[in-house]
Amino acid sequence: MPPPHVTGYEVAEASTTPVFIYNVHQFTGLNLEPALVAELAGHPNVAGIKDSSGNIAQLSEIRRLTPPEFSVFVGPALVFLAALGPGANGGILAAANVLPEAFVRVKSLVQQGAWGDARALQWSLMEISKAVTVGYGIGGLKAAMEMRGYGGGEVRAPLTMPDERGMAKIRELLGHGWI
Repeated sequence: MPPPHVTGYEVAEASTTPVFIYNVHQFTGLNLEPALVAELAGHPNVAGIKDSSGNIAQLSEIRRLTPPEFSVFVGPALVFLAALGPGANGGILAAANVLPEAFVRVKSLVQQGAWGDARALQWSLMEISKAVTVGYGIGGLKAAMEMRGYGGGEVRAPLTMPDERGMAKIRELLGHGWI
């Protein structure tokens, strides 16, 4: 349960635009359970959730408990395809800043029922997805965006850009058909 002084309903009531719930327990230390998400989904100003837990069973339960018009998005690119199976609407993926066309293609292939092709494409995205998130962090993401011509820019301190070896690895991963 959220702390009693800050509820999802209070935030939703105070907002002039629809809000999304963001479940990112690895940074907050609090996992939003599916029953709580379903309760919050009942508010007309709560439009959806970005679930970055990576827990497909939990995401599936959220999808089951919430109305069809409630948007369910996954956060980690590593489980994007797996999340589409139980009904995620899509993803809000850091790696999609680098390879947007590839993640759009994964979703399109699923919509066409071409699960084998979607799986092969998802697998081809795994190493670069890991590199630009957990491997090299925000600096790696920005470097990869620059390499693709998307203007990622530099990180602000205390974050750092990848060293020469890291930049070479990202360039190598993107060189596998992406740049």
